[in-house]
Amino acid sequence: PIVSLAPAEERGMLFSAAHDGTVRAWDLKSEECLYAIGGHTAYLTSVQVDRYRLVMDGTNNVLVERSFLRVDDLEMDDLKIEGS
Repeated sequence: PIVSLAPAEERGMLFSAAHDGTVRAWDLKSEECLYAIGGHTAYLTSVQVDRYRLVMDGTNNVLVERSFLRVDDLEMDDLKIEGS
């Protein structure tokens, strides 16, 4: 079963996490699965998404982060180090 949903409306996508250890990316317009990320060794319990990354965690207390970033996506403001 699906245990968590994370909308990424700016990308036109919805991410779902399931007990079978997969995260799926859905196209909001076509309602089709674009791709699946598998290989997790435990039930997933949540998925969150922001502008830069997808974060998943499971019952084995492991947090997995996947980045959406490519070097061309970065803006100079993204590279600033806090306090500098």
